[in-house]
Amino acid sequence: MIRSGGSLVDLTPKEFSLLSEISQQPDLISQRSLAKRTGISIGLINAVLRRIIRKGYVKARALNKKKIRYLLTRKGSLEVMKRAYESTLHTVNRYRFLEDKIFSLLTGVHNKGYRKIHLHGESELAGIVQTVLRNHFGESLLLLQNLDGEQDAVLLNLSEMPVKGPCPVINLLDHLHPGQETNRVSA
Repeated sequence: MIRSGGSLVDLTPKEFSLLSEISQQPDLISQRSLAKRTGISIGLINAVLRRIIRKGYVKARALNKKKIRYLLTRKGSLEVMKRAYESTLHTVNRYRFLEDKIFSLLTGVHNKGYRKIHLHGESELAGIVQTVLRNHFGESLLLLQNLDGEQDAVLLNLSEMPVKGPCPVINLLDHLHPGQETNRVSA
């Protein structure tokens, strides 16, 4: 059982995976197709379907002897929406956490007298760094395209591999763990 939003939800991960797939496929869908899309074995799919029907998340409507349509009940729809909301909320909170950590790190860089940042490596974090620079530092901390001859710059490494550079380097991924000090600049 999974505790979710203060209430006890009696869905296993396989049951929720199946419920979610049914919610995304309102048209007629076969058990074989459901098995393939959810990764649940074809032998187990019928048992999982019966459980979520028995629990009141799904209704099965026989169209003929061989075809069955699976429909979410109100309870099933609410559960899918609640979990989507919780997932979105988790993502937003994670983004805010990353933004706060990056802001703290860049504040430390700025307080040490550095005024220029160069991003090294490709990462989704680049967008967050650019947003923090734009929203909180304006012209007081500039983003450089390259490091040619720059004296008061810091290289902010976004890749998983630590690097060394011609100026102080911050390996960003080393600083993005909860509770970790974030304003350290290594020379």
